[in-house]
Amino acid sequence: MQPDPKKILSPQQTRLFALLSGGYLYTEIAAKMGLKKQTIKNYATDIRAKFGARTMVQAAVIAASMGLIITDDQGEPREVEFPCPRCGGPAFYYPLSRQAGCLTHGWLLYTEIPPEIVET
Repeated sequence: MQPDPKKILSPQQTRLFALLSGGYLYTEIAAKMGLKKQTIKNYATDIRAKFGARTMVQAAVIAASMGLIITDDQGEPREVEFPCPRCGGPAFYYPLSRQAGCLTHGWLLYTEIPPEIVET
């Protein structure tokens, strides 16, 4: 049985991890997420600590073994952006894990994800 990613990583950390797994640099991730590079570095430090890893590569290996890496076959982050039903801000659906999170509200209930997003 796979661990629930909601209990391991926050929505922001999940998105960061997906983008890192896709080969994006901290600067590129900061631009995509609308955050400062230092915030991205802090998230990465927190992720390493949660996995007991010294490097993000080691954390990725651990996460992959747990089924938490959210990428397609080419290693690209697999996410679909849609407006959060609670606030209208950005929310992201991860088809491989069937999870969605709003950067403001955290994880969304599966019933809050628009059906047309789930079908993509």
